[in-house]
Amino acid sequence: NPNPNPHPYPNPNPDPNPNPNPNRNPNPILYLLSTSGSTGDPKVVACPAAGTLNRCLWQLEEFPFNDGEVAVARTSLAFVDCIAEVFAPLLAGAALAVLAPPGAAVTGWRSPWRDPEALLGACALLAVSRLVVTPT
Repeated sequence: NPNPNPHPYPNPNPDPNPNPNPNRNPNPILYLLSTSGSTGDPKVVACPAAGTLNRCLWQLEEFPFNDGEVAVARTSLAFVDCIAEVFAPLLAGAALAVLAPPGAAVTGWRSPWRDPEALLGACALLAVSRLVVTPT
């Protein structure tokens, strides 16, 4: 009798009622972001889980990771690019180097957040092979 659970680990808390909850939101909100306000006042945007997963899966299909690659997380978690930087590499099982946020006291380091040379130096030191940048 094959295991109906496709996951490698058994579910420690199986649902005693396998019928779906009709009141459950099938596409819950995963996170909220504030827009920059570049076209007016900043707005809060609700980002659904399915859209986020779709974005990450598209990224992995179009730009697959190779074994041993290292991605870098350098974008504020309040900015939408952090999704591509953080979740896609983790879904792929890739290593993720997280740079210190602006204002962090890191002895001997210039901030890679606003200094391109410092960013390149940090990426070289950490053997980063993936970097998400905006086209501006």
